Amino acid sequence: MSVKLRKAGRALVKASAAGAAFYVAAGGVMDYLSLSRHVYNKSHRECTKRGSKQIAREAAKRASEPVIDKHLPETGRDRVCREAYEWYDAQNIEKVQILNRNGETIHCRVIRSPYPSELWCVCIHGYTSDPRRMSVYAKEFSARGYNVLLPVMRGHAESEHAYVSMGWHDRLDAEDWIKYIIKFHPGAQIILHGISMGGATVMMMTGDILPGNVKCAIEDCGYTSVWDEFSEQLKVSYKLPVFPFMFAANSIARRGIKLDFKEASSIEQLKKSQTPTLFIHGEEDTFVPFRMLEEVYNACAAEKEKLTVPDAVHANSAEVHPDLYWNKVDSFLTKHIEV
Repeated sequence: MSVKLRKAGRALVKASAAGAAFYVAAGGVMDYLSLSRHVYNKSHRECTKRGSKQIAREAAKRASEPVIDKHLPETGRDRVCREAYEWYDAQNIEKVQILNRNGETIHCRVIRSPYPSELWCVCIHGYTSDPRRMSVYAKEFSARGYNVLLPVMRGHAESEHAYVSMGWHDRLDAEDWIKYIIKFHPGAQIILHGISMGGATVMMMTGDILPGNVKCAIEDCGYTSVWDEFSEQLKVSYKLPVFPFMFAANSIARRGIKLDFKEASSIEQLKKSQTPTLFIHGEEDTFVPFRMLEEVYNACAAEKEKLTVPDAVHANSAEVHPDLYWNKVDSFLTKHIEV
């Protein structure tokens, strides 16, 4: 072999090694920034320690939790949220933990109906959120006579998981919470409700075989798949191409936490659904793009309805137009719940 060929061969090996190292590093950074507990911890610190106008504007856009600045005039949305948090903090909240099907400890909050009731709502929070930030919904379902069970999603709050599974593994935990309800309340009528990542979790659950106690589902601004949502954020927020970054991150997530972004698909699960589902989405949502509503709605094989909410960005439909939101929810529930 000539000297030139040997040099070219060594250069190729070095380039391949560098490319592989970059591939692994890029995937690892993406997974850390999107799937590690760091994501929830960072969001929680910002929500609890900062109250500036900038954060108020960010919250209005992202709507995970509206941070109410006392120096700004209270809007109708602020009032809805303030009253819901005050209500939540005044409740006798049960903290419950059980072992899931894999022997791992999972956590939830339970708010009992003020009077005896076999109605249950499994109310699932979104990305970087937690049960308290579902207080707007818990308050309304409680007022309608439901016991409300609020799961702690993986990688959030006191979850003992070090990673976020974007609803895919969480769906199985939520199904274990359904078994927990039925164990103590065999006659329970259960509805599923979720926001954003919680909405995707609900859709993913409906593709599994669920107990007959589960009567219907309500998903609010959930995504089509983890791959689609991460790809959207990669392009919109970071101006980066899907290749190689998404492929690298997915490869590492598959090996590290057994999460395949493409397999974690609301659309594929909805094709198998037998659970009547109400689909809700804010028309101004760009975080989980509004166009995804039609994709998940069309994929659903079960009885279905939908509501689009004008002026609503991500995860704030119930706060922007509460009457529109809850009138539709009530109409939907009347068809599937025996009171």
